[in-house]
Amino acid sequence: MFTLLLSPFFLFFIPALLLFRQRARTLYGSTSKHALQKEVMLPYSPTELTTTDLITIVANVLLKYIPLYGAPQLLSTDSGFELPHIRLYGPMKVDEADTALFRTAAGVEHDQSEATNPFLLVTLTTPLLITILSHPASPIKPLGAVNTRNRFKFHNPHLCSSESDLIKASKKGQLVYVASMGGAGRRKKRGMEFNVSITVSHNNAPVLTQELSFLQFLPKSAKPAYKEEEKDTQEIEGLKSVGLTTTNHMAVPGDGPRAYAACSKDYNPIHVSSLAAKFFGFKSAIAHGNHVTALIVQNAMDSMPGVLRERAEAEKKGQVTSQEPHEQVVSWLVPKGELQQEIVLEVAFVKPVTPLPADVQVTWVEGTKPAGTGQRVEFIANLGGRPCVVGSVE
Repeated sequence: MFTLLLSPFFLFFIPALLLFRQRARTLYGSTSKHALQKEVMLPYSPTELTTTDLITIVANVLLKYIPLYGAPQLLSTDSGFELPHIRLYGPMKVDEADTALFRTAAGVEHDQSEATNPFLLVTLTTPLLITILSHPASPIKPLGAVNTRNRFKFHNPHLCSSESDLIKASKKGQLVYVASMGGAGRRKKRGMEFNVSITVSHNNAPVLTQELSFLQFLPKSAKPAYKEEEKDTQEIEGLKSVGLTTTNHMAVPGDGPRAYAACSKDYNPIHVSSLAAKFFGFKSAIAHGNHVTALIVQNAMDSMPGVLRERAEAEKKGQVTSQEPHEQVVSWLVPKGELQQEIVLEVAFVKPVTPLPADVQVTWVEGTKPAGTGQRVEFIANLGGRPCVVGSVE
C-alpha cells in the first residue's frame, strides 16, 4: 500500500485532486449540490478565470454525467419544472488585453475610432454562463443544452461602446456583475427552456442586462408531458417590412470560433473542433450564436463610412435621402456623446452557422411597433437562402 501511494500516478493525482477541490470551493462555494438556493461571491472577474478554473469547470460538467455522482434530479411540476436558485456576483474587470482579443474576434479594425462594438461586455461575461450551469446544485447538463434566444438591454449604450471608459471604470473598481438562474423551467417539445440572467452595473446603475434562454434536451418520456396545443413562443415569422430595406454580405471566418473562444472562454468542442462537431451531427465547427450577433452589429458599423459618403454625394446633387435601417441601429447602439437612451436587442438562433467559413446575407428592415411606442428595426441573417439568425433592435 505504501509503495502504491508513492507511485507517480498518486503523487500527481492527490495534489491535483486537492487543487481541484480548492478551486471548486472558490467557484461554487461549499453548499450541498442538493441545496435549492445558492449564492456565491467570486473574488475575481470572469475575465480572470485561469486554466485551472476552466479545467475545474469542465470537470464539474463531466461529473454531471457520472451515475454515482451525477447532477441533482430535475424537479417537475404540473406545468413545467422547478430549478434551484443560483446567484453569482463579483467585480467586473476589463483591460486592454480583453479589448484586443475582442477586436480580433469581432473583426474590428485596430485603427478604428474609440467607439467599439457594444457586444464587448456580452462577450467578456460569457464565462459566467458555464460557471453557473456547471454548478453542482444545478440539474442542467451543459453538453445537452443549447442557447436558443437572447435579449440584451443596453441601459447605457455609450459606456458599453467605449473601451476607454470601461477600462477606467474597471480600474476604479466601479464595475460589478450578477449572474443568476432558477425558478420555473418551461416545457417545450424537445425538452425544457430556462433562463440565465446577467447584469453588469456601474456605480450601482445597470449598464447591460442579458436574458439568455437555453433549451435542455430531455427524453420524450420526461414529465410533465409536452402538450401539443401549447404554441411555442419561439416560432419565427418573416420580416414585415414597412419601410426601407438594406442588405449586406457578412463573412464568418473559419477561425472565427477559436478567436471568439479566446476572449469569451467558451471552448465548447462543437465550436472549436470540427471532429467534435461532426460527432454531434454537424458538417464542421459551428459559430457561437453571440459571436454571429456581434459580427452582424459590426457589419452594420463597418458599412457606415460608405453610407455617409453616398448621402453626402446625394446632398451635393440636391437629392434627399432617408436614414437606412442599419444606420439607425448603429446610431442607437453606438451613440455620439453621452445621451442615455435604453436600447433593446433581441435575437433568436434558428439554424447553426456552419460549415465555416460562411458568407451570410444580412437584411435590415424598418419594422413594426404599436403607434407611439418608438422605432424598431428588424434583421435576418440568411445562410444558403435559409434564416439562421433573426432579431430586432428598438
